[in-house]
Amino acid sequence: MTVTGTYRKKLLKTLHKASRQSHIDKLLSMRSQGKAMECVAAHPASSHFMSTGKFTRFADWRFVHPARLNLLPVNGAKQWTDATSKRCRRCGADNETLPHVVNHCKIHSAAWTKRHNAIQERIRKAVAFRGQVMSVNRAVGDTRLRPDIVATIDGKVYIIDITIPFENRLSAFQEASNRKINKYQPIITHFKNQGVKEVFIIPIIVAL
Repeated sequence: MTVTGTYRKKLLKTLHKASRQSHIDKLLSMRSQGKAMECVAAHPASSHFMSTGKFTRFADWRFVHPARLNLLPVNGAKQWTDATSKRCRRCGADNETLPHVVNHCKIHSAAWTKRHNAIQERIRKAVAFRGQVMSVNRAVGDTRLRPDIVATIDGKVYIIDITIPFENRLSAFQEASNRKINKYQPIITHFKNQGVKEVFIIPIIVAL
């Protein structure tokens, strides 16, 4: 069979695409690496810093790649040791895993708040360009619920709340979003009782 120049390019492109997809599928199938890579591959924004380096310090760069591959030297990743030596070196929890270190170790609770507030402030500034910020981290009416930001844009009310789940498959993102939507339903009722016709809950999911 003879392949002409035109079909040669198409054939090579198809082979390259199949090879790339094979490597991606193999990576996603791995128990540790796949749970992060499934989320990374979902949108180009997850890897924006790879080509531009924007908003990324050298310390961040050195951390993010081993973290995405679950290669950080945490005690829980040491498969060759006994259960006792896998305890967290900071708080003494049973298993010092990557999710524990970045999202659950209470020694770092002040850092969680700082991380959350930095994201909240960036979103607040962006929203203020389009509309009016009504409240930041304040209870709404008698609901006792404190969404991160409540804003009005073009006569519509937006209830914005940030959550930072660990990258444990895409289902973790969807579950986090659903929790926020269910939690703030009473605020929709509150504003509609005041005559506001359109109220939206906007969960902002920031991956780690």
